[in-house]
Amino acid sequence: MSTERPWTTVVRAGALSVVLSTAQLANAAETLIVPATDSTGVTSPVLEDGVVYEVRATGTYEHAYAGQRADAEWHQIYPDGEWEEWPGELQHDLLIDGVEYDWEGWDDSSGSWAAHQYSPSHEYRLFLTGEGEAVQLSVHDSQYGDNDGLLTVTITPLFPATFSVPATTPTGAYSPPLVSGILYDIHVEGDYEHAYAGQRADAEWHQIYADGEWEESAGDPTHDLLVDGVEYDWWGLAAGVYAPHQLSPDHDYRLCYLGDGVPIQFNIYDVYYGDNSGELQVTISVANDCNDNGVCDDMELYLGISDDCNGNGVLDSCDMADCDGASWCGDCNTNGVLDECEPDFDGDDTIDECDEDIDSDAVLNEVDVCDYTPLTAVKYGRVILDPEDSLYGTIRGDLDGDCDCDLEDYAILWQDRTGPNP
Repeated sequence: MSTERPWTTVVRAGALSVVLSTAQLANAAETLIVPATDSTGVTSPVLEDGVVYEVRATGTYEHAYAGQRADAEWHQIYPDGEWEEWPGELQHDLLIDGVEYDWEGWDDSSGSWAAHQYSPSHEYRLFLTGEGEAVQLSVHDSQYGDNDGLLTVTITPLFPATFSVPATTPTGAYSPPLVSGILYDIHVEGDYEHAYAGQRADAEWHQIYADGEWEESAGDPTHDLLVDGVEYDWWGLAAGVYAPHQLSPDHDYRLCYLGDGVPIQFNIYDVYYGDNSGELQVTISVANDCNDNGVCDDMELYLGISDDCNGNGVLDSCDMADCDGASWCGDCNTNGVLDECEPDFDGDDTIDECDEDIDSDAVLNEVDVCDYTPLTAVKYGRVILDPEDSLYGTIRGDLDGDCDCDLEDYAILWQDRTGPNP
């Protein structure tokens, strides 16, 4: 088993391998024993909703009297035979909640994890995002009477992860592995001293002179916080809003980053580190990306890519996609605007464009002389409900045909002493 992985520290506890994330050393991994002798397996503690966990399985067990062995993903058909994987076949696999996963195997020779890769050290991993519930881990077999042994599983919370990036070295710090395909919100706070005269810098901006103005040198990474050696446009927080190329008075910056299954390196770029002091604080958490387009939702709103017309913090398109049939999150006219944000004259939760009786006066729009009769007139029965009346659906006293009875109607009556609907 290799220990040269910058995101983990390996602690030996008897015959069990307990794996701790360097970003989470204060939170020891939970170690579980999964017996190979029954289908029940073992239940994990509750996995906190939204937290990303690394699940690592180690060891082998005997799955037949002749001595054939299996691990979390691979098995032997014959005693001392070749190890094989049967994708799509549950037999002898370690399942989570009865589901087969593609466990990534660790290969010491290549120094890498990969799906469908046999691990000579019988060490495998996968990543799960907690949903506020426990999970069941069990070995699958057609019969358990000839099985013997167990697998050891460690569950480590990876994100949110918080760690420091020193300003005194070009090496910086490594994150835990970022699960491939998941969007992360990287949050950086603080500033550091980058010269003996006291000039300071943060993730994106710096001072040229002590106590001088803060400047951003676009295209020049000096004093910037780099991610895997790359300069990014960090979004700064000012007046409660994050925006690109914005100085944050509180030195609070963010970046959205798509994971690719490996740790990432954070380091401060400088031509000379001997006069530096201090550090930046980095926190990585799973980003809100409800439409899975690789853009943090709040940044998407800032850039005008999407809307949040009702201000609930969720993209309108996601409100619609997750709608459970409620009227507020529907889009009855399929115009891409939440029904909650469209006109609903009578407040019956059906927007005007889809409402057959906009003013709820019991007269359908197609024959209603006035679709917007005041609701008070409807309430007190002042609407003409005689289908034979030429003013079917409007109110008495509406002399100018604008659906109400007001001073303008009174003026007409006073001047002409007549009208279409006296």
